[in-house]
Amino acid sequence: MVKRFVPKIYFDKDRCVKCGECAGICPEGAIEMAEYPEVDDSKCIRCYACYEVCEYNAVKIKQKALPL
Repeated sequence: MVKRFVPKIYFDKDRCVKCGECAGICPEGAIEMAEYPEVDDSKCIRCYACYEVCEYNAVKIKQKALPL
């Protein structure tokens, strides 16, 4: 149940230049470079290092709202 409310990391394809900095800084190796970076949610520890390192503001964090 808790997993449904965990923030999800995704990449804005309009901003991403495929530099690989996000994958290079990920301590768990959760980001793979395909056509665009892809996050393996089962490996991601939500440290947000990828968000911090991205010079192009391409890493986004989607927080799911709690139902009322």
